[in-house]
Amino acid sequence: MKLTFRGWQRATTLHGHPVTPVRKSTGGGLRTESNRALIWNDAGSAYGKVNDLALSGSFLVHFQFEQADLEGWLAEFAKTKPEEALRILAKIQAEAMIQLAKPSSERA
Repeated sequence: MKLTFRGWQRATTLHGHPVTPVRKSTGGGLRTESNRALIWNDAGSAYGKVNDLALSGSFLVHFQFEQADLEGWLAEFAKTKPEEALRILAKIQAEAMIQLAKPSSERA
């Protein structure tokens, strides 16, 4: 995952920061996991570490997920909320089929 911060009502330099996944250890502490996708704690939360962040003010934050991050989220979501996961997957599968039926030049 990568976070990009852009000043909220002023032109500024973009600040891009990679997020290092963090895993909760059995003893209650936290440890970083480099070269991995985000590690999801439950269906809706994950921890990450951002190094050398020094910003003040209001910012627009752009979240850039890798496919592995999203697959990890969906797997954790299915474990903790299987009925909801099936409902969401059915909707997404239907949308994918609609998109595949269109010519590639018309796909969103």
